[in-house]
Amino acid sequence: IGLFFNNFMLGATGGDFVKAYYVSKETHHKKTEAMTTVFIDRIVGMFAIIVIALIALLFHMHDPKMRKVSSAIFICFGVFVGFATLFMNKRLVRKIPFFDVIKRRMPFREQLARIYDAFYVYHDHKRVILGAFAYSLFLQFVVILIIWGLGKALDIQGVGLIHYMLLVPVISTVSALPISFGGLGLGEGAYVYFFNLVTEQTAKYLALALTLRFLTILWSLVGGLFLMLPKTRIPAGELEEAKIAS
Repeated sequence: IGLFFNNFMLGATGGDFVKAYYVSKETHHKKTEAMTTVFIDRIVGMFAIIVIALIALLFHMHDPKMRKVSSAIFICFGVFVGFATLFMNKRLVRKIPFFDVIKRRMPFREQLARIYDAFYVYHDHKRVILGAFAYSLFLQFVVILIIWGLGKALDIQGVGLIHYMLLVPVISTVSALPISFGGLGLGEGAYVYFFNLVTEQTAKYLALALTLRFLTILWSLVGGLFLMLPKTRIPAGELEEAKIAS
């Protein structure tokens, strides 16, 4: 159902709000903490795909064409490491200048504190995070293999699996930006721009992006079928409330 809503919400990951809604609906206590697990899942998945890109970058360290891509990967990696450091170290957070003043003036202080505490719980459950990371690493690599296979079917020449491991993570990150519904147009443009850095085949890259979108929409329709079931219908207004709560 979350994948189904990805097609209609801003960014390629907008369906996370819907997943958060359903998780909270099935949880009679600690609803905020339940919602937080959805976003932990997204963060771990994004970090896994960036790690794949870093591994692929080792094979392109001296390629001048990949300078923009490598800069984007290092920035993303730095942001995720910084985020993890802050959320796993309360002492460090409290050392932020004017922390107490900022905390007192922040809206939704109690909800934000509960969200932070829910994140911090994983400080004592590192095996859970590592397990989720291992699963994500495998699944993200499978997705890259699927896209590489589509590229082979479209007879895209001069682009190897290592290029896909390097470029797909960057494109996925760009597509997740809340600019267009389902990342429509943004993702396709990213495929054309970044893959053209390797070798110019604009028409084939656009065909690759559109084929991938078609397959994604086709698979997400399964979630649409589940949504039609009486028990899974979202009452009017509740989705908006879930987004605000998230």
